[in-house]
Amino acid sequence: MRDWIGSPPVWLEVRAPTQVPDAALLQARLGLGERDAIVLAQELGADELVIDEWRGRREARKRHLHFIGTLGVLRTAADQGLLEFRQAIAQLRTTNFRFTQEILDRLIRGEGI
Repeated sequence: MRDWIGSPPVWLEVRAPTQVPDAALLQARLGLGERDAIVLAQELGADELVIDEWRGRREARKRHLHFIGTLGVLRTAADQGLLEFRQAIAQLRTTNFRFTQEILDRLIRGEGI
């Protein structure tokens, strides 16, 4: 991962929010990354926010932001023929990313999470 981010693809644009989080967001007990992602999604009027942490998803839902998680991104990419879903999941299992079998089963069946 560090190698990849060290020389990111040309399409990747790293941005920080210009606005400060509101009081409710500051009290939501989110990590800095989740908080900034929500603020930036609001600033940009993003179509979709990629967020996995459940507190972040709850806050995004309160703010009527559409969101998807890492597993959902992989499922969508697989549906578009960009990767093989089970292989991507096998690779993801070698990281510190955590998910339940129930969530994985729902995605395999084509249900959302």
